[in-house]
Amino acid sequence: MPRSARKTSLESRSARAQLPMRRAPYFVKIAKGLRLGYYRGSAAGTWICRRYRGGGCYDTTALGLADDLTDADGSKVFDFWQAQGAARQWAEKQRLIDEGMVRGGPYTVADAVQDYVDAVRAEKGPAAERAAKYIFHASILPELGPLLVEMLTADRLLRWRNSLATRPKKVRTKRTADRPATREIADDDDARRKRKATANRILTMLKAALNRSFQAGRVASDQAWRRVKAFGKVDAQLCAI
Repeated sequence: MPRSARKTSLESRSARAQLPMRRAPYFVKIAKGLRLGYYRGSAAGTWICRRYRGGGCYDTTALGLADDLTDADGSKVFDFWQAQGAARQWAEKQRLIDEGMVRGGPYTVADAVQDYVDAVRAEKGPAAERAAKYIFHASILPELGPLLVEMLTADRLLRWRNSLATRPKKVRTKRTADRPATREIADDDDARRKRKATANRILTMLKAALNRSFQAGRVASDQAWRRVKAFGKVDAQLCAI
């Protein structure tokens, strides 16, 4: 882990409250070519990040609010130390974009899935790729594919997880059919446990793709899907039957 930079005038809300208001941000160097900036506002201040690209050119982005009035949550409101982490993640993402290792522009769940499937093909081979594609195309992409990863919420993902456990079971569909064929599931404890176990496996696949995008620096936070847990004790109950 890189060592955090120190700047006593920015480290606490009480210290930042003593800074005069001005048009230019207060900067601190946190890495070579990378600076964290703080705008002193009339209410809550904001954190920005500036990255030197070379040739006298800079990239600048807004990171979020400072914890001047409300407690930091590491997602939209950052303390000084969290803002440094967010700045480093953003800078790493920009580096990967510059090197052509990840996509630039809006990044959707479908993009994260494609990057993950590409990695599965390279690491595990065509059979694993086909199996992953089947799960993604059948149960994840139709509903979540167009959504921006940065805009995902725990509530949205929880509702999707719950729907997996209650929707009719998909069965083989004729090529001439205009919609997927389904079969109603039995309304008993055994059937419900099995559907929840299946939902857990699908959720695990989605999280694997989203975690890869976060670890690659493609998105700034993994809190949305980290907060969505699998159905509890489902597989253990199945094994006991």
